[in-house]
Amino acid sequence: MEIIIKDIFATFGIVIGITICIAYIIYNVFKYFCEKLVEKYISKSIDEYRNELNKELEKYKYETNILFHRISKIHEKEFDVLPEIFSLMIDAYNSLSEATSILKEYADVERMDEIEFENFIKNEDLPSNCKDQLKSECPEERAKNYQKLINKKTILNSRKKIEQFHFFVQKNSLFLSDDLKEQFLKIDDLMWEINIKIEIGEDTEDQKIKISAWQKTKNDINPIIKEIEKLTQKRLRFDKA
Repeated sequence: MEIIIKDIFATFGIVIGITICIAYIIYNVFKYFCEKLVEKYISKSIDEYRNELNKELEKYKYETNILFHRISKIHEKEFDVLPEIFSLMIDAYNSLSEATSILKEYADVERMDEIEFENFIKNEDLPSNCKDQLKSECPEERAKNYQKLINKKTILNSRKKIEQFHFFVQKNSLFLSDDLKEQFLKIDDLMWEINIKIEIGEDTEDQKIKISAWQKTKNDINPIIKEIEKLTQKRLRFDKA
């Protein structure tokens, strides 16, 4: 009986040992496959993340290149526009200075005889009807009206130059920096104002209005031109040339 009990315990011990071994083997096999599964999942997640990141980087690079290209084009256009706008502004300013000048010089038509005046007036850039009117007048009246016609001509020329500058600024303001755009619009408004003033002064023969237009041209416009010149040089980087 004792032998039988021992055999039973021995068999039970063997079974337990085998069970433990099998459980250990199963655990290690399960652990191995779990680790592999986790590694595979992690590896897949990293690859997916890397692919997503690369896609985002490529997208960012593409958008950055497009933005840089647009900015470069705008700056290229600005470099073309600024010298032209500055040139038109100076032309407009010079013509306005001529129109508002209080020290004008005129041909002395009053001292010309009829033949001299005939030869002189035919080369003047004036309407034919105005030339005919001048021919019919006495020397003193002729001199006065000739000066009026020359004054109106310079005022009209000034208006045309201001218009050219004005329309160019309007068409190309997109390519101007805010500070330059502000100054160009400011001088544009001011030149229009002075041109209207000198035209009124000429039509009404009001010397005070004429002098006021001349002073405004000299005192108000010059500081703006200097500021525009400084800003333009800065934008074109003349200081680094």
